[in-house]
Amino acid sequence: RCVRRCDLECPAHSVCRVDDGGELTCECVSGYVPEEVGESESELVCVEAVLNECDEGTHLCADPASCEFTDPGYVCECPSGFTLAEDEHSCDEVDVCAENGDACNGDHEHCEQSDEATAGFVCTCDRGFARKNGSCVGVCSNGMHDCHETALCVADGNVFACRCPDHFEMSTAGQCNQLPVIVVASAVEQIFQYEPFDPWAGVSAYTIVNGKRKWLTDHIVLSVQADIKPGHVARSVDTSLVTIYRLFYELPGTAAYPKPPKTPATLRVLAINECQNAGKYHCLANSVCVNTDANYECKCADGYAGDGKLTGGGSGCIRLLPVIELVEADSPVVLRQYSAFVEPGFSAHFDGQDVTDLVAVSPVDTDVSGTTEVRYSLAMDDLVAEERRVVEVEDVDECKLPPGHLARPTCAEHATCRVRAVDEPVCECGSGFVGDGADSCRCPDGHVLDAGGDGCRRATPDPRCGGLCDADDNATCDQDTNSCRCVSGFERTAADEPCAKVGQVCAAMAATK
Repeated sequence: RCVRRCDLECPAHSVCRVDDGGELTCECVSGYVPEEVGESESELVCVEAVLNECDEGTHLCADPASCEFTDPGYVCECPSGFTLAEDEHSCDEVDVCAENGDACNGDHEHCEQSDEATAGFVCTCDRGFARKNGSCVGVCSNGMHDCHETALCVADGNVFACRCPDHFEMSTAGQCNQLPVIVVASAVEQIFQYEPFDPWAGVSAYTIVNGKRKWLTDHIVLSVQADIKPGHVARSVDTSLVTIYRLFYELPGTAAYPKPPKTPATLRVLAINECQNAGKYHCLANSVCVNTDANYECKCADGYAGDGKLTGGGSGCIRLLPVIELVEADSPVVLRQYSAFVEPGFSAHFDGQDVTDLVAVSPVDTDVSGTTEVRYSLAMDDLVAEERRVVEVEDVDECKLPPGHLARPTCAEHATCRVRAVDEPVCECGSGFVGDGADSCRCPDGHVLDAGGDGCRRATPDPRCGGLCDADDNATCDQDTNSCRCVSGFERTAADEPCAKVGQVCAAMAATK
């Protein structure tokens, strides 16, 4: 379309513009504003704009300082109670107490700033002290608290609190009364399995009534908790088990003792080697006793299966089972993706006979990377033997597989195979070409293959931009800026250089270093 030429003569610091209606006007350039307008726009006068840092938000005043415009420039002003710092941008709080240091010079008192006080400060008693008759005295000194003679006065900030000593309880009247006390004397902390244990040995309880000790041994209640399972509560101590018992001695609540204590004790039952102590294990003749941390196990001899125990509902050791033995090999077996699995070898036996030909071996899928298994199974007389061999399939770059491999995609001419982050190979058209990469890659509309056949160039000269771009086949006209720019996939090393492929530009830049 035709655009009207902007030939209006404009004054200093302004330029000619064509508005949407096609009319010519003069406008001030950036940094200048119109001062006055005469009878025609040619009489426009543009003057330099005055910067107001306070309105623009470009000032350096730091909170709580405020910005005040001075035309030109600005100053920072501080609110009441603050003074402007040496940097003239931030505020320092006025230390009222430092200026009135002699005002609070009494014992156990200090100065604190206060916005509510007329002078801006108050004299406050130190922690643990309170003001009385104009002086600061301890909150637990005579006449300052009303704790009972059996209680302890404890300073809590600038007030007091009444507390009872350990093993005492405060009544509603504020008096401290001694609670019942349970004594566990000479308590056994650990024993070996099967040793006898008396949880009542050395245990007694008493309270103080009217200054005299009263024994309460007959009233003690015992509860036992074992760490066999979380939350399990045992009724008694079973020393055949290797575990930790928590014994809780407690006095039941009565009107006389509304808050009785609960005293815990710990007992550890240590393991012994039952297999070395006759009568402590019960295994069949065709099994072997194996000691464990907590107890023991009966392991059946080779060729037998079961728990080997003779008592306690055990299954004993029953008939011979089929056996599959894997040949020693790297564990796990490591394969490359899409490669064939080579069996390292195995053997199988039943009742002393070689039955390898009856073993079923599961196939291995090496198309998928990761961990997989080879499963071996043998069924004889309703008895089943199974073994597993771990296989690690390493991921490969499908684009580096030999041409024609089923896992490698076939790419169109001018396309390259690449593996994306999702581990999936795709075909991508080369720089300057368009297409899906798999079926075709072609030059963009208006472009043809260059002389070398490995790139695209413009088919006909570009009539735009006054023919400025005709000398460069890989450049196109940018009408917005009325200049030449490189097409996609090309760039320049300098403004006066022709457009070249991205890779060639990098190589050229490296060669100059």
